[in-house]
Amino acid sequence: MTLPRFYPFYLVFLFLFISLFNDFISAVVNFLGLTALVPLAGLLEKALFSLIIISSFLLIIKKKFNFYVFDKRILATFSAVLLIGFLSCLSLNHDYSIFILQTILTFQGVILFFAIINLELSFDDIVKVERYFVIFIKVILFISLVNIIFPTFFTSFWLSYKDVELSLYRGDGGRAALMSIFPHPGLLGWFSSLSALFFFSKLLLNKFKKVDILYFLFSLIVLLMTFRRKSILAFVIVCFIAILLFSNKTSSKFIRGGSIFAIFAFISILFLDEIMVLFNDTYSKYVLASGENEMPRIILAQAGYEIAKDYFPLGVAPGYFGSWMSSVNYSYIYDLYDVSGYWGLSKESPMFLNDTYWPMIIAEFGFLGGALTLFMWYFFYSKSITFLKSGIVNNKNYFSCFILLALLELLIESIATPSLSRSPQITIIMTLLALILNKERIWKNV
Repeated sequence: MTLPRFYPFYLVFLFLFISLFNDFISAVVNFLGLTALVPLAGLLEKALFSLIIISSFLLIIKKKFNFYVFDKRILATFSAVLLIGFLSCLSLNHDYSIFILQTILTFQGVILFFAIINLELSFDDIVKVERYFVIFIKVILFISLVNIIFPTFFTSFWLSYKDVELSLYRGDGGRAALMSIFPHPGLLGWFSSLSALFFFSKLLLNKFKKVDILYFLFSLIVLLMTFRRKSILAFVIVCFIAILLFSNKTSSKFIRGGSIFAIFAFISILFLDEIMVLFNDTYSKYVLASGENEMPRIILAQAGYEIAKDYFPLGVAPGYFGSWMSSVNYSYIYDLYDVSGYWGLSKESPMFLNDTYWPMIIAEFGFLGGALTLFMWYFFYSKSITFLKSGIVNNKNYFSCFILLALLELLIESIATPSLSRSPQITIIMTLLALILNKERIWKNV
């Protein structure tokens, strides 16, 4: 089987587009009163995901299973984690369909990476995908600007689509966060940090135009106005790590680091009210809250640790704690560990059940699976840096730098959010990572 030359490009391009604009398209369709068509964008995203996996698998069969794995350690640790999940499911006599579906959801980014890195995209096709993605960034920033100018319209627009009031307002004053094209401010927080990292990469490698500085500053403003503490903190940490990794001279590291700090401090002063709302909200939720008002993430982290101890070493199997399937088919584990009595974690209102990553991993795959998953992500990042760093430092390849920083940002955010298992964050970043690694392979002829 030989795929048409244009097929892999449009498959990947459409997947990235739909992944980003899925909810916005659905909300617009709903706003126009075409409610019967609302699910179509989501179904198209799932169809494109499946087509990428199937197309890659058919190509691998054609090559007599001679496929590219990038790093054997990644495949080995990933396979070991899957085996642990299966053995846990088998030993506890859990539902295999739940195990399969949740495993795909938990590792959708990894599965997509292996599929796309084996698709036959040409060097020019990958460059075109990069250019279109930059256009997507600028379009979303423009819509964010419209959101700032017409906040009331956007608030009513999203409220007419789904109940977002709980995530929309922050602090006692009820300050509305920006949402732009996303149904949750957290997604815009992630995307605005992604946008800021793209233009930061151009600044860092001296490949920027004057307008890129404005895009960078506006991305920071949007990030602050989402009130997403984890995205803001992750962005700051990633910037300073990038300066240490990709600046050649010690003096330039201090100059660039100081410049970024000064820019961020200046914008923070301009938006001091927003910063204070964020600080007060954080203090009330993580310091003052206790008992029934304790943060769901803290409760899930504590319960996840206890489950990993009690079900040592394999955990309770995928789909039974902290994951999407555990909320769809409300898991009996939540009653066993008194999680179900907390607001947002109960069977009646399970909106925060799948709001963590590592507590889910250690509970469902045990301490052993958690350690192997941690090693898998370490191998992903360390190998990617080794493979791409020469092109970044010597050839000023800012897009490769950007993707490495974007993946690092997700790794940092995963400490407190399900960023490594949630779409569109992980699917988009792993798609782009696979593409730039293939681009580098073609360039190096390896």
